[in-house]
Amino acid sequence: MRALASLTAALLTLPHLITVKADPDLWGHTLFGIAHIQSGRLADSDPYSYTFQGAEWTNHEWLCEWLFGAAYLVGGETGMMVLRGALLLFISLGVTRLLTERLSNLALVGLINVLIIPFFAIYINVRPHSFTYTLMVALLLCFDAIRRGRYGWLAMIPLIMAAWVNLHGGFIVGLGLAGAGLGALLFNLENAPAPPTPRARTAIIVTGLTTLAAVLLNPYGIEILTYLSMALSLERGGVTEWQSLSGATLVPYAVFFVVTFLLAIGARAWKRPTQLLFFFIGAWAGLNHGRFFIIMILFSALVMASSLEVLWARLLASDRLPTLSRLETPRAVVAVAVLAGLLSLPIAATSASTHGGPSILVSPAKYPVAAVSWLKEHRDTLPLRLALPFGWGEYAMWHLYPNYLVSMDGRYETVYTPSFIEALQAAEQTGDLETFITEQGADVLLVLTDSPLQAAAAAHPDWTLRYIDDTAAIFARSPIIGAHDVRTDQPRPWSHFP
Repeated sequence: MRALASLTAALLTLPHLITVKADPDLWGHTLFGIAHIQSGRLADSDPYSYTFQGAEWTNHEWLCEWLFGAAYLVGGETGMMVLRGALLLFISLGVTRLLTERLSNLALVGLINVLIIPFFAIYINVRPHSFTYTLMVALLLCFDAIRRGRYGWLAMIPLIMAAWVNLHGGFIVGLGLAGAGLGALLFNLENAPAPPTPRARTAIIVTGLTTLAAVLLNPYGIEILTYLSMALSLERGGVTEWQSLSGATLVPYAVFFVVTFLLAIGARAWKRPTQLLFFFIGAWAGLNHGRFFIIMILFSALVMASSLEVLWARLLASDRLPTLSRLETPRAVVAVAVLAGLLSLPIAATSASTHGGPSILVSPAKYPVAAVSWLKEHRDTLPLRLALPFGWGEYAMWHLYPNYLVSMDGRYETVYTPSFIEALQAAEQTGDLETFITEQGADVLLVLTDSPLQAAAAAHPDWTLRYIDDTAAIFARSPIIGAHDVRTDQPRPWSHFP
């Protein structure tokens, strides 16, 4: 029957494996990974910008980038979607396993998956964060196995952390989860079938120390913690995913929080304090920074499962609703699996036929697709300095380097100083052309159409409009790039990475 629960999860995940929208940092991460592979070394200084050319580069996500680069070199866009699909499927199936450990009613497990898998699909993009969420699930699976007395799984925890520290800065969350889980096992707080023996307690302590040591297995050693402390202290007001949840996104947040909290209170399900603790941590972090909402979703599902197990048993024991017992039969589990197939297979088939297979979609309304193509065609013999918005930097780097060097890109604090990026982002909003150009100057401007910067450049005698479409406008200093007619293109349909 557990196989049917897993099948349900896989079917619910299937429509989300066909397409995904490109993340602004995707081009940079893949470009850096390819450079790592081709050069055989980790870059320690920046070659891509003209504002911080040669500056020290703390490339803490190098292993993730290596994987992105390898996936692209092997299979192009499809290879990257296979990598992303593997992560998403692992999370869906791994969480299903975690749910079935907590909730014996597999039909209810399927219904929980109906609620949570769409959120997993949103957050599991082709980006480093996806590895953090994947490894959180891997850690939880290890702890469930250890709780059942399979102490050999302790050896996996330091290995997970050694990989994690090189994949994404979210390893610090993993370190906290590992510490809380090991502590709960050590003091038998997770209501395990049997308390740990003295030998098992020793193994748990050794695992904890080894896990701490594993954090140092990265190119920067202990300095990675100093860097991470600095990075986490930044406000990042101009980065959308670091902003607080607001508007419509507060609705699912409130629903998950209230339902999970009420179920936990009603069931008095305190047997797994670690998951309850991380539910509240995820709720607090997700409210303050939208990127962490998925952590709350994950632990909300686990707390709901533990609570429903208790409440369901009470309902069945009361004999008030005898028909409820039918929801525990194999027929109910099969019905949920069939429903998942009926919902998912047509959507997946339509998406696959529309986009021609697994696709990373690039919106010409969000990225300067046509404008960058124009810049490719019109370039000088020397690298040109290209001033452009923060969110377009890595897209431009992929397509235009080394003919153009950018003013800024998504490497917020790993290369640039936060004050520099924030000043340029503020200049985008106000049309402060002098600040946007930077002290180093610029040869070409790539700006949003109908933005304050476009108006400022159009009014400035040193800048001449060379190209414009509904998304982006290009200005150049005479005689850079020569004289070309201004043209207006309508936005094209969604294109594919890269």
